[in-house]
Amino acid sequence: MTYYDVNNVNPAADLEPAMGFQTDEMFKPPMDQDLDSMMEGMDIPFVDDDALYDTMEPPMMCGDVSAPFVSSTASGSALHLPHLEGGDKDKSVALYNHVCKTCRFLKDEKGQLYVHRSGFNAVLFGSQEFDDLLVGLCVNELGFMLSGTSMKTVKDFLSPVIRQNAEMASVGTRIVYSAGRYYYKFDDRTVLQIADGSFYNGVSEGVYFTDTSCFKSQVMPDFDSPATALPELVKAAFNVHSEDLLRFLAHLCCFFMPHISVPFLILNGGRGTFKTTCTKKIISTIDPNSSDVAAMPRDEQGLTALLAGKYIVGLDNIGKLSRKESDKLCIACTGGSDPQRQYYTNAELLNVPLKCNIILNGIGTLITRTDLADRSNVIYCNKVKGNLPDRQVWAEFESMKPKILGAIFNTIRLGLPMVDTVLEGYTPLPRMAGFAEHGAAFIQAMGLDPIQFVKEYSAACSAFIGDSAEQDEFYSLIKEFLVNRSGYYQNTAQKLLEDLQNYAGCKRLPFEKMSPSSLSRRLNESKDDLNKMDVAVNIKKDTPKSITLQLKTAAAQQTAVPADNEN
Repeated sequence: MTYYDVNNVNPAADLEPAMGFQTDEMFKPPMDQDLDSMMEGMDIPFVDDDALYDTMEPPMMCGDVSAPFVSSTASGSALHLPHLEGGDKDKSVALYNHVCKTCRFLKDEKGQLYVHRSGFNAVLFGSQEFDDLLVGLCVNELGFMLSGTSMKTVKDFLSPVIRQNAEMASVGTRIVYSAGRYYYKFDDRTVLQIADGSFYNGVSEGVYFTDTSCFKSQVMPDFDSPATALPELVKAAFNVHSEDLLRFLAHLCCFFMPHISVPFLILNGGRGTFKTTCTKKIISTIDPNSSDVAAMPRDEQGLTALLAGKYIVGLDNIGKLSRKESDKLCIACTGGSDPQRQYYTNAELLNVPLKCNIILNGIGTLITRTDLADRSNVIYCNKVKGNLPDRQVWAEFESMKPKILGAIFNTIRLGLPMVDTVLEGYTPLPRMAGFAEHGAAFIQAMGLDPIQFVKEYSAACSAFIGDSAEQDEFYSLIKEFLVNRSGYYQNTAQKLLEDLQNYAGCKRLPFEKMSPSSLSRRLNESKDDLNKMDVAVNIKKDTPKSITLQLKTAAAQQTAVPADNEN
């Protein structure tokens, strides 16, 4: 028998030879008895979708016996990996062997690693929840405690094993969309599945949910609330402007879609419009958790941590966003990663996946960069008459939420099958086309006009981009610079950069540091945005190279000034 001293082990060098691992056949537990026979005598209108149940935990009924589905837990099977010898002497080896014997290792499409024990919950490898799982296994199942150093040794042992043996799976915090099926987790025993225009119970093989400490149970929906009732319910619960209602309804439903890129929801309005309360209500409807709204973090790492750890984020009382904040929000909106240096290393990078839904609220112009404005849906809030106590506001909202949720899920059920056809032949689609298609399908499911929604969304987006361009410091500098030169300028990129720097310095205007090539590239990328401000840009790349800027509405003298005579 080989004995491993946990204080003298190099996991990277010794683990694989010690295991020599081969992945065996996965153990699949037998199915439970037929659900229909279990429920005999109960009048529950649901569709049995061959959901998988854990044989150790029989399925339980929903709290509301009139619900159109029953809750379930997914079956789990652990990989039977060869164990390390010496577990009878070494507690670290014993814990490692126990994890390999009783847990299943998963990997989602972003490359995140998870450990699964039973049911449909999984914990993120390396998270606090994973540490709690290890401690629980030690105390409750193995009957001993491990020191922090020994626990780290176990995690170092497990890291390469999990990476090499993880199965691909669909994993979400509360909402998962996989293989055309939609899943929503209400609590640790209840998951709604929507597919083919019907409600089903439980989850399918390969679908899991992360087990996090911030998760809160959602109320059960009233499934008798039809999709056509959603507009009136939303008008009663959210104080949005009537002209923005179609776009808000579509956005509210699309927030439930984890597989598409959803624009920023910008809640705007003056004092007394209850923007923060509206933000909290939206989050409570979609994904109630222990923290609903947050201030903008002070640094980039804080913003990365906030965006990486939530399905939906509400940023409260936002002023003007900096360029770095805007760039990071844009990445999180459409999906991407943020490279961060790993702690306690010199140069190793950790790519943090960013993808979440974002709500911003504030007074005035929050966004001055057009790339972020191009991904935004601005909704104006009405001023609320009188001030009600918070307990009354939330008591009224909570009483309405089951009907709101029921109407939303009926809208999703009816709308998803129409996504591919609802805008067939309609061109051109606006930016965030997936949002436009899904939003149009949901609007049609409510009995409203989907084309009207797309037109309103396109027009509002275009107007907001123009407003943001007017507020952008770089665009404003270019336009003011041109006005000062009678609306026309032509010269090299080097000379233009010098003249812009001198002008900004004299006028005490901000001007970011850049090179002639980066200035030329920035102007080329901004042609469409500057065109909305009546500024035409022409970049000549042939010899002699030059940049021409002209105010389209100005009666300018279109005579180029030679570069060597430029003042």
